[in-house]
Amino acid sequence: MDPVFDPDGPSSWGLFGLPHSPDTARVVVLPVPFEATTSSAAGTARAPAAVLEASHQVDLSDPETGEPWRVGIAMDEPPGWLPAVAAQAHADAASARAGDALALQRVNAAGDRVAAHVENWTGARLDRGQIPAILGGDHSVPLGAFRAALARNPGLGVLHVDAHADLRCAYEGFTHSHASIFYNALQQDGLGALVQVGLRDVGTRERTLADADPRVTWWTEAALSDAQHRGRAWFDLVCEMVAPLP
Repeated sequence: MDPVFDPDGPSSWGLFGLPHSPDTARVVVLPVPFEATTSSAAGTARAPAAVLEASHQVDLSDPETGEPWRVGIAMDEPPGWLPAVAAQAHADAASARAGDALALQRVNAAGDRVAAHVENWTGARLDRGQIPAILGGDHSVPLGAFRAALARNPGLGVLHVDAHADLRCAYEGFTHSHASIFYNALQQDGLGALVQVGLRDVGTRERTLADADPRVTWWTEAALSDAQHRGRAWFDLVCEMVAPLP
């Protein structure tokens, strides 16, 4: 770390303004600005840049945890090929929705390429004893990270906080759809419990899949609100939510 770094001063070096390197930091973030299949408003591909910019306004001394930044937090660079592939995949997705089968194949191939890169990157970081984090992009991008983590930690559990279950099989024909990330995760060997918290609305096939898979536990937003209205303490609810996780 740069010896002149002032944690209380302004800085624009890297994530949170820190001067750490991805090679030496304890926590390394991979930005994945990929959003080929977003079916509502676009813009998730701009999230890594927005998070990086906003992070420079965050103070480094945390009242609860102290100064964990001192172990090193850094953001890596996305691969050089990703912006062009992401832009083409986004354009191809529109053509695929209009019935272009070749465009659909290209979108799915782009998703495969992103997943492979994320898997290789995550595996390398885990093997070095670092803590990897994936910053999308749309919901599809962590699949490769799940694969890398499961290869090294069979039985790994996942805590998913979202309004939607994302359990659709190849939504709109896209095998790496943002709405399919946890369907794809459940297909991976060794996945343990999947706890989904905050669900607001789900598809009928998603409900059927979840009901049939003992690994899946749902906590809907309505159920959580009802429990609190009936006097359940939030701490107790959280303990119950995470209980199925290994």
